Amino acid sequence: MKNRIIITLILSFWAFTGQAAVSHIGTFFKLGAANPIPATFALQTDDQWAPLPATPNFVNTDVMGYIRVEFDYSFTQQTNTTFHHVYQIGYTWWDDQKNPTNGTANLELSYDPNFGQNVLDRDAIYVPGAHQINITSLAIVDKATGAAVSLTTPPWDFETKVSYGLTIERYYEVPYGTFICPVGNAQDLDGDMKDDVLDITWTPTAPNNYAESYDVEYTFVDDYTDLLGTYKTPSQIAYDFKHNSTRVNVINPSYRINLIFDHGFVIYRIRPVGRDQNDPTKLVYGEWSLFPGQGNDLGALGPCPNSYYHVIDPHEGDLNWEYSVGFAEEGKHKEVISYFDGSNRNRQSVTQINSNDEIVVGESFYDYRGRKAIDVLPVPADGGSQVIKYHENFNMNSGGTLFTKDNFDLDQTGNPCQTDLVGMSPSSGASRYYSPNNPRTSIYAENLPDAFEYPYIQTEYTADPT
Repeated sequence: MKNRIIITLILSFWAFTGQAAVSHIGTFFKLGAANPIPATFALQTDDQWAPLPATPNFVNTDVMGYIRVEFDYSFTQQTNTTFHHVYQIGYTWWDDQKNPTNGTANLELSYDPNFGQNVLDRDAIYVPGAHQINITSLAIVDKATGAAVSLTTPPWDFETKVSYGLTIERYYEVPYGTFICPVGNAQDLDGDMKDDVLDITWTPTAPNNYAESYDVEYTFVDDYTDLLGTYKTPSQIAYDFKHNSTRVNVINPSYRINLIFDHGFVIYRIRPVGRDQNDPTKLVYGEWSLFPGQGNDLGALGPCPNSYYHVIDPHEGDLNWEYSVGFAEEGKHKEVISYFDGSNRNRQSVTQINSNDEIVVGESFYDYRGRKAIDVLPVPADGGSQVIKYHENFNMNSGGTLFTKDNFDLDQTGNPCQTDLVGMSPSSGASRYYSPNNPRTSIYAENLPDAFEYPYIQTEYTADPT
């Protein structure tokens, strides 16, 4: 069995943004020559208005009403008229005791087409504590004269937009003792009859659908026995999340694991993460779907019995490789795997960042003395591959065969001080990416340079021992 080195680097930056905590409730209407001031306005109401002033199973940390006026930049016609208008707005808002309060606001918009003049294209008023809000009246007057402005006469060759509503930061209770069973689905992404990734998903249901995020934790245990060719059964597998696992925190109810493992079992579990109702700056955790975190029998995992995947196709079992992964917030990570030859020289490195899943491949070539002489520019894998694996025949020479030391380290005939340098085929690899043969249709593709079949860096060594 070839030597394998697995290095896991975990850099965790915990950032709980709490997407589920912020509710946006609002509406808008446009004003212009074809859009007069509405006769009535729609009341905007907190979706948890009914139980107020009580807040069962949740806590509000920031409640804000707003009314905003702004230019509608989606309107393609451009005005050339100078103006300064005041939107005189009457409104009513209701607090958490359901008591109404009336208010008025003067919001301003101005425009001057002359060069270097200031433009006021947005203005707003904010109402702290509003759980309901509505506009009751609206008039538009000229700032200088106070005269009413008609929407059917110039300068109304443009449109404005009036928005109003509520923004509420709210955290729901996630009681301890509740759990969610995850489901693992392995996929073969490149059609080679071997699973490449394990997608872990779960369906949040009350009260776990109130979670701000989820912890996903996984570990690997090989299943080798003392007898070659025989393997342990699930009931013989001992696992330990406490001392040997990887944990990430994610917002969405899914997570993908690349199957960069030996023969054995990938064991996983999840738990919901919420906020303390008495102190929302503190986190509270639901129960793990697999508990306790240590055990000696995968066949007895309790309420979520199928929380593992059996790896029967070891990753690149005939190659030497080294794997590393660095984590950031929300489960974002960068994976790098390097493949080595029998002399422990790095031949190919494959990188993937899970925010876009694209594979980037870089290769190195060595001269007749075993020194690294060619570094090929790393490029995305052909065909948009999303599989972390060794990419055979990735960079070929201009003749369509494998690029080797013969293509850069042979003396020229009759001139032993110079070597023949062969280009790479533009039909694959880096030479294809940096050539007119690049099949990408992105608007940025035209900015890629043409390497003219030489997408690599060559290191020339002196003849002396220095």
